[in-house]
Amino acid sequence: MNDKISCSACKLASSCNAAEARGSVSEATSRLAVIVGFGIPFLLLVAVLVITLYITGNETKAALLSVLSLVPYYLVIYIFSGYKLKQNKKL
Repeated sequence: MNDKISCSACKLASSCNAAEARGSVSEATSRLAVIVGFGIPFLLLVAVLVITLYITGNETKAALLSVLSLVPYYLVIYIFSGYKLKQNKKL
């Protein structure tokens, strides 16, 4: 539902807050989310792949290690995302 006209026609409009939430996320926050969620992991993946391939010369090990290097990254992001949400609720 893209606009308030669609929301007003919806049977669930009274229990949904999609109309109020629209535009609540700033463009800067959206860009930061894309960088943290996709940009940094991509750079990490490529860096680990190239370094491991250079050191070992084994493509299988390099690919596996580069994918596994994302597990701790996303685990840290998951842990700190709860912290950030708690900080916003205090405000």
